[in-house]
Amino acid sequence: MVLHQGWIILGRGTGVISSDHRESAVFTSGWLATAAKFIRLSRSFWSGSEKKTAWFLSGSIVLLVILNLFFLLQVNSWTRRFFDALEKKDNVALLSEILWFPLLVLSVAAVSVGLTRARMTLTIRWRAWITHHLLNLWLGEGRILRLRQTGLEPANPEYRITDDVRMALEPVVDLSIAALSALLTAALFFEVLFNVGGSLGFVIGERSVELPGYFVIASITYAALTTWLTLAIGSPLIEYSARKNEAEAKLRFEMVKARESAEQLATAERAREKRDDLDRSVQGVVHRWLMIARQQGRLTWIVNGNAVLAPVIPLLLATPKYLSGDLSLGAVTQIAAAAVQVQLAINVFIENFIRIAEWHASAHRIDELASALDQLDRDEAEPTILPFAKPSKTQ
Repeated sequence: MVLHQGWIILGRGTGVISSDHRESAVFTSGWLATAAKFIRLSRSFWSGSEKKTAWFLSGSIVLLVILNLFFLLQVNSWTRRFFDALEKKDNVALLSEILWFPLLVLSVAAVSVGLTRARMTLTIRWRAWITHHLLNLWLGEGRILRLRQTGLEPANPEYRITDDVRMALEPVVDLSIAALSALLTAALFFEVLFNVGGSLGFVIGERSVELPGYFVIASITYAALTTWLTLAIGSPLIEYSARKNEAEAKLRFEMVKARESAEQLATAERAREKRDDLDRSVQGVVHRWLMIARQQGRLTWIVNGNAVLAPVIPLLLATPKYLSGDLSLGAVTQIAAAAVQVQLAINVFIENFIRIAEWHASAHRIDELASALDQLDRDEAEPTILPFAKPSKTQ
């Protein structure tokens, strides 16, 4: 360290940081900022040494998603044929459809098995790569020690490299597959609803009005309403999940420290002090879990209510046209099944909102560690100049 003309010049291996940095800024960055940092950290999996494996698994997943959607369409068409044959009491057609159905079930199951294996394999390979990358950064060039010396070390870096990496990657893979499947499903089953459901005719005054694709409009309106309610009720889960992860990591870290300092806890007084500290940490974990439980309970009203209403609403909408003879029984069941698929596709946000909250919390913690490592290298690459209250001369 050199004192010169009222400034402290900090060279390699030193640093000054405010105590505020030591506190975990759990929710300082928004969704886009966290996502951008996470992408920069993890995208090299598709361009580095593992790129062949990464692209092969990614391509396999896309192909299997398309195959799964194809067989779902076949099941949807089978539903109409079966119930039309049932309504007409056509025994030959019924027998044919009954024999054909096990093949459809086997095909759907086979594709699902393949998709599950490809999804899990991609997650495992990606996690191994990013964990190896973070370990190299953390342990390389003595950064593990220098982080602590400079005060840049975030809380529980080992937890971030293990558990947070897992909790951040699994939702990314799962939700990416769900989003792709939802997009394709909504597009194809919208067409089914539009073509099979037809238009809705009603009279306003003395004027007849035709509303084309009213099943599509109803599905979009209902999904938009449930999504808005989910966002309004479930958004606090993001911050609650982040706080819960911090509390869990803090408790684990303190228990490890207690085990490592077992000799210092030989006296009853020191053991009691440590137990009181751990009790407070446990209460902190319990408090944060209870906050999540309360909010998830509120969100469950929407999730479970939607699960009941989603298949019933299209049946209610189709009943008038069935009673008037415009729709057959098979068409009604096909519309109902298609509407359920559309609702599942549009409401993928609802079904996975809690996992999205968990992802944001874990990804943010990984970003904090990576940012601290980057900051360490930047601080040591260029001297940091800070104002000093009173100049003095070195001897």
